Amino acid sequence: MAMRIIQALLCLLVSAGLLAIAILLTNPAWAAGSVPVPTPTYDPLATPVLPENPSPKELGATIYYHHCMPCHGDQGQGLTDTFRGVWEEEHQNCWRRGCHAGRPKDEGFYIPTVVPAVMAAGDALPGYYTPQQLFDYLETTHPPQEPGRLGDEDTWALVALLWEGNGKPAMQPTENPATPAPTATLTPKPASATPANPSRAPLSVCGVSLFIPAFVVFMAALGRTGKRLA
Repeated sequence: MAMRIIQALLCLLVSAGLLAIAILLTNPAWAAGSVPVPTPTYDPLATPVLPENPSPKELGATIYYHHCMPCHGDQGQGLTDTFRGVWEEEHQNCWRRGCHAGRPKDEGFYIPTVVPAVMAAGDALPGYYTPQQLFDYLETTHPPQEPGRLGDEDTWALVALLWEGNGKPAMQPTENPATPAPTATLTPKPASATPANPSRAPLSVCGVSLFIPAFVVFMAALGRTGKRLA
């Protein structure tokens, strides 16, 4: 009698093990568990990645990085002490000789000792009521060393970034000549029958194929154990 009980329990354990394996194979995420993903460290000097088909704002972010960020800050906060602190020590004093002090034989161009913010939640550019006003100002004054060098397209992209970065009303396509004209809509292709992640498809099929017989064996073993113990 004791041997039959032990055999029945072993049968139950084996069946339960097969059932658990089938469930894990059917749901690979359960087996992987919740793997913590480290939060990436923000680098204020990192070059922005330009997507394949950038919007005017995304293009403006790249233009801003290369032509505006050194003086106006990575977030448009201005030339603050905190922002200057992220640079190498020899580049932190923007007003020394050989940088932007404005003295004879200095390299670069003169900048004031206070460079205000150009982007803020409360609107750092309240004096500009239309994108055209901001465009005209940037075209005639920036970059300081060679105003107008950016050209119309890049300047409008910069306007798009600054306009949205200050929470102003969204620019209309007619307000931004650099906005590309809409193209004809392509006819969508029918959805493919290929699973979203083909690499997991064999696991799911294998899991289902194991699940059914494992469940049958488990229920049969459970029934036999119940009869023997009755």
